[in-house]
Amino acid sequence: MQAIHPPPSRLALLASYAGLISIPLGISIAQWSAQLQPARWTLAALVCAIATLIFRRRQLGRLLAIIMLFCLASAYTQWRAQQRLALNLPTALYNQVGEVKLQINSLVQTYEYGWQVKASMLAPLANPAWQAHTLQISGYRGPPPQANQCLRTKLKLRPVHASLNPGGFDLLGWFLQQDINALAIWQEAEVITCPQRSWLLAGRAQLQQHIQHTLANHPLQGMVQALTIGEQSAISREQWLLFQQTGIVHLVSISGLHISMLAMLAAALCQTIWRQVPRAVNRIPARKAALIAGVLAAGSYSALAGWSIPTQRTFLMLLFVAIGLLSRRRWPISIIWLLALNAVVLLDPFAPLAMGFWLSFLTVGFLLWAASQSRPAWWVGFWHSQWAATLASLPLLLFIFGQFPLLSPLANALAIPIVSGLITPLALLGLLDPSGFCLRAAAELAQYLLLVLSYGQQHLPAAWWRSSPTALQMLLAGAGVLLLLLPRGWPGRLVGWVLLLPALLARPAMPAPGELRLWVLDVGQGLSVLVQTQQHTLLFDTGKAANAQRALLPALLSAGGPALDTLILSHNDNDHTGAAAALLDQWPVKEIIHSLPSDHPALRQAPFALQTRCSAGHHWQWDGVEFSLVWPSADAVLLNDNARSCVLSIRSAHQRVLLTADISRQEEAALMRQDLAAHDILLVPHHGSKSASSDAFLQQQRPSMALNSAGRFNPFGHPKAEVIARYEAVGATFWNTAEHGALLLSVGKTIQIQTERERRQRYWYNEPPQ
Repeated sequence: MQAIHPPPSRLALLASYAGLISIPLGISIAQWSAQLQPARWTLAALVCAIATLIFRRRQLGRLLAIIMLFCLASAYTQWRAQQRLALNLPTALYNQVGEVKLQINSLVQTYEYGWQVKASMLAPLANPAWQAHTLQISGYRGPPPQANQCLRTKLKLRPVHASLNPGGFDLLGWFLQQDINALAIWQEAEVITCPQRSWLLAGRAQLQQHIQHTLANHPLQGMVQALTIGEQSAISREQWLLFQQTGIVHLVSISGLHISMLAMLAAALCQTIWRQVPRAVNRIPARKAALIAGVLAAGSYSALAGWSIPTQRTFLMLLFVAIGLLSRRRWPISIIWLLALNAVVLLDPFAPLAMGFWLSFLTVGFLLWAASQSRPAWWVGFWHSQWAATLASLPLLLFIFGQFPLLSPLANALAIPIVSGLITPLALLGLLDPSGFCLRAAAELAQYLLLVLSYGQQHLPAAWWRSSPTALQMLLAGAGVLLLLLPRGWPGRLVGWVLLLPALLARPAMPAPGELRLWVLDVGQGLSVLVQTQQHTLLFDTGKAANAQRALLPALLSAGGPALDTLILSHNDNDHTGAAAALLDQWPVKEIIHSLPSDHPALRQAPFALQTRCSAGHHWQWDGVEFSLVWPSADAVLLNDNARSCVLSIRSAHQRVLLTADISRQEEAALMRQDLAAHDILLVPHHGSKSASSDAFLQQQRPSMALNSAGRFNPFGHPKAEVIARYEAVGATFWNTAEHGALLLSVGKTIQIQTERERRQRYWYNEPPQ
């Protein structure tokens, strides 16, 4: 019989923990850096290595070796980052049409307006020479290409870029993490011979076609695709909102729970069959065969999902558990967790840039911590795991999304056994079932589940919205969760609630009476301005439809306001009011002031909000700050929607702000005839178009700051160079969201401005746009 190895000493175990923590810590800190300095980290690692040779004391040598591992991990990560950033498309190639040979290396994702794929370049551009690892290609007409196809294409190239807003999703960081070096618009293509094809991608594409054919026009086709092949693009926006508000997003993908379930099922089935074959049992014990079968099933399912971070984490943890059991070593579960963590970050040092990485690993870590403290009956363990998962995810969800779904415990208690125990196995069997019965059964069962969740969402409080906690509050919350997951009777356990409170009650400091805070949000070629006084919040325009989730909700959460007191929709242009309906569907608004047609969808979306037409003379006061609408006047002749733009004047105790929307020179002249007071801060009219910002208007206003909202690479060339020159001629400092991201102004006795690009302090935002 094989001997069981004795457990390591306490000091050796502590050194092992420190060494295993040092590598992911070094990689994560390197990824959070504001600048790339791999040479410094390499030099520090070399110094530690030399010191280890000089100082031969055992404990000091271990410490220096741990520090060396940390520095080497940081140097390696930043070197990899330099290599990846060097492949990004130069800004000078923006909108150039290039002929590119490429191979499609992803499944086709279909959207409302077209399709999207990822592709790898097979040959560099000839003039100028440039080659990328991965292109993200969008098409808006014609049939999409097929996975694995090799093509000679004409593409309109664009550098990777993203809006920057407080609390918003870091899209540029996501591009870096996904190794996407350029964006492209599909023009035309011809098929060429491929040097090699991915059999795994081909298999996933065939399975996708099978699902689409079997479940054509079924509303839950996207969910079935997500649970089987990890493709989530076919899930509708309404379904994502339901999943998010009920806290079951982690189930609508190939999650660790599903992989573990399949591994256990495969292991049990293998062990049962193996025991019936004596010759097989004599060669390999049934228990070992079951472990191998479980790992192989988990690996196959992970590969089917495209090898995402949650699947990597689960597969590697199962692999290390199996290795530990097969080798008869008594590895603590925490060591197995750390080994899986190290394997993921060493395979992909950009993994820590994904929020799902932290949500996945930290939640599982807390669950393992809770499971190691007690071993109750299985039914008690189920509810204990639900409590542990809910408690562990609470600060994480507040930090990442700014909300915690109040329905999450109940929704997960219902959804986990149904999705993991019924829907997912049926869907996987459906991949092998030519009749389509299992796929249809899985989709129908999922539809019934969503009906129940939708009923709960409509009749119970869905989500608790709070501002995102700070890093210190998150550390305290993590310690609090660890304490609360200890068994009952442990001293100091209830102190965990005290440590959780700062994160749960996080709220930013409000402006003083008579002062205000103003955000000009980065919504691309559009406009949205958030204004906050001590106890009130106003939103002036919303930008296009996609900005509701990308910019508005994160900014409102960062501002700390539970509701909008007033929403001003300046005029009927999509780039100013396109996101209004989606915002009103998710965020409470007390009053709407607008210049919209009476049948506008946004107005129908908020039947209980006070609705007032925008008209000069309407004024109110909040917390010592005066608000006045100065345009349009009742007797004005308004020739188009831009002329109907609401113009809002804000007067604090010390400064004046003018929000102008899309007025032109004609409306500027009319305002001058009304003896409009001069303003210190001026929102540049019509995004810096030549049709506005006349010399006479600027001479009359003479602002000290000009704030412009425009999209980077916008087709209109806004803001125009001559417009910028006019503002500079009257002494105004010109700020543009396309260059700086969202602009945050604190307006008191003085005006303090901070850009979102400055606040981010990440190396991929280090250089301003060229």
